[in-house]
Amino acid sequence: RLSPFLSNDAISLVAGVLRMDAMRFTLATMVGIVPLAVAIGYVGQHTETMATAFAWVSGVSLAILAGVVWLDRKRRAD
Repeated sequence: RLSPFLSNDAISLVAGVLRMDAMRFTLATMVGIVPLAVAIGYVGQHTETMATAFAWVSGVSLAILAGVVWLDRKRRAD
């Protein structure tokens, strides 16, 4: 479960085919799932703060992009 690119079903199937010990599989699953669950909980708890920060970052990014586009068009016009 540590690989975010593989399906959980595929990992479970391979573990079964390889006759992985149930306790070892459970522990490995917990090690893989707990960090993601904690991260999702943190993000969910701080959505308002993150929304404000995201709005500021988005605004600054758009201003920088607008400046780059303006400078590029000005340079091409000359």
